Amino acid sequence: MKEIKLVQSDIDNFINDFREANTQEEELFRFLGKKIIFLKLLQNSLPTSTEYTYIRQLMSDLLYLVKSYKEDEIRYIYLNIRSVIEAFARLFNEVEYGTNRVTMTVLLENINKYIMVNSLKDKHGEIIDYSRLKSLYSESCLFVHGDSSNNNSLSEYYQSVLSPKIVKKEKNKICRTIIFLIDTLITISSYRFSNKINDYFVRKKDLLKLLVGNFNFEIIKNFSNLIISYNFNGQIILKEIITCKKGGNFPILNQIIEGYIIKSCTIPVSKEFDDWDINITCDLIEFVKETY
Repeated sequence: MKEIKLVQSDIDNFINDFREANTQEEELFRFLGKKIIFLKLLQNSLPTSTEYTYIRQLMSDLLYLVKSYKEDEIRYIYLNIRSVIEAFARLFNEVEYGTNRVTMTVLLENINKYIMVNSLKDKHGEIIDYSRLKSLYSESCLFVHGDSSNNNSLSEYYQSVLSPKIVKKEKNKICRTIIFLIDTLITISSYRFSNKINDYFVRKKDLLKLLVGNFNFEIIKNFSNLIISYNFNGQIILKEIITCKKGGNFPILNQIIEGYIIKSCTIPVSKEFDDWDINITCDLIEFVKETY
């Protein structure tokens, strides 16, 4: 209870820094403040330096997003939105920090596959809206890179870039967009990293509920993951994540994986989802079609 009061006080002090904020903006800043504290608490408990680095980047992006929104810096709002999505995609896919070997298109599509394979629901009971997430990323990239078709004079074009004005209606839309984005990423994380989050907050359930909301709290409490690594000639060529309610049975594994056949798997004795993630490795051999 003491820790919850300290967090609430911390968020209130954060909101007080924005004395001219209207009710909608206060709601946005309070929402983002909770998520920044959530990430801050998690970062030191994560086991790998890669996870720590991406969590720290997400915290920084969210803080700059608050600043950009407050100061009507529309280009930087979209720049930070793009950076948030990219950092999350790399965190989700466990991409080694600093590598450019995998394109963002592939990383985002992996998130889409994860959502669809597991039929992951949002708080409205609908499949998580990946298409809107992908569209927001594309929109952010276009905005950051500028409008190459702009027909204004050089002076007019410079002024539009120098001090773009955000009308109230547009700012309200951006506010809703930011909340959708962060809420969606937190929900995906609640499924994907349920046990890692649960382990840290094992004695802080009320605090976790405050920071991520009731819906995501229930996901973290009730779901677990089977992480399948497909190995060919000593190299992991594919990872598949199956998310299921605790107590559910393991799925029947596909025997053919993109041109390979499963040779053997390390299946655990207990074939039910439990209070921890289970990692298994499947060895593959190449699938060769017989020709006649």
